[in-house]
Amino acid sequence: MSESNPSEPYDRKSPAPQDERAGAERTRLHRGGRAKGAAALALIGTIAALTAGCGRDPVNGVTDTITAGAWPFGAAVDASAGAVYVANYEDSTVSVVDADTNKVTATITVGANPNALTVDTETGAVYVTNSFDNTVSVVDTATNAVTDTITSGKGPWALVVDASTGALYVANSLENAVSVIDTATNAVTDTITVAAFPFGLAVDASEGVVYVANSDGTVSVVDTATNQVTDTMTVGQSPTGMAVDTETGTVYVANYDDGTVSVVDTDTNEVTATIRVGSAPFGLAVDESAGAVYVTNTRDGTVSVIDTETNEVTATIAVGANPNALAVDTKTGALYVTNSADGTVCVLRAS
Repeated sequence: MSESNPSEPYDRKSPAPQDERAGAERTRLHRGGRAKGAAALALIGTIAALTAGCGRDPVNGVTDTITAGAWPFGAAVDASAGAVYVANYEDSTVSVVDADTNKVTATITVGANPNALTVDTETGAVYVTNSFDNTVSVVDTATNAVTDTITSGKGPWALVVDASTGALYVANSLENAVSVIDTATNAVTDTITVAAFPFGLAVDASEGVVYVANSDGTVSVVDTATNQVTDTMTVGQSPTGMAVDTETGTVYVANYDDGTVSVVDTDTNEVTATIRVGSAPFGLAVDESAGAVYVTNTRDGTVSVIDTETNEVTATIAVGANPNALAVDTKTGALYVTNSADGTVCVLRAS
């Protein structure tokens, strides 16, 4: 089992010397362990007591609060099946939520410290990164059973599926690499070297590109046909969550350490705008039908709503304590936000 849950998704300060960074980053990833555990847990308890749950705010669209497992972190939606999956970092489980009732219908035990999930509707599987034991769990959506466990690289974090090629990409944060997994065989077929501490991934299947957010303030552009890095872009400080808007040809990148979102033109791989949001933005999702980008502000307990036409923040919605991931249900227009410090998921009527 892990040390203790992190009080933030990760808390990078000044860069450590290169030979010390891997150990330092693991400490931050599984924060609150031997050195900082008591202080971190005390802070979490204080925050949770003050801001537990999402409440209801029909004006801003908060419609429900779901109780998940311990330290819910990642989220993914299978819109066709009406299911929401939530990775619970601290108790090493995945909660399965009925999107119609917002009730937890199953709890699945996976690997140690799961933090991110993605759904592959082609294979009927949910893939879950387990950051502490360096694996990916494969869950059958029909039975909610773990059918396979794939060994990935060190510190697996974000992951995305390219349904057009049947490839699963996993960002291994502690070895500066991305694993490529064949979803037909669950075998690792390639390893792509990227920049320092990759934490975010996004795929544009129509263009055959995967984007990798690296903690050194860059985004690697990967050609999915060759699995080669074809370009590297400079964005904000400590980029994390990413999403592609295929309608506008734009990549949005949440920059955790400077409170901004970078707007990138996919044709030129250049930053065309920088949007100021809340403190410590981490998760990011695009709702193309609503023309909106949603960003979790981890330290503020809020979600910023960005208009994709104007690149302006049009609303700031209070959610729970320490919001991290979010996921859009493209069928219902609901937005799900994990609040790690109070063990809940907010449901927002996004569109």
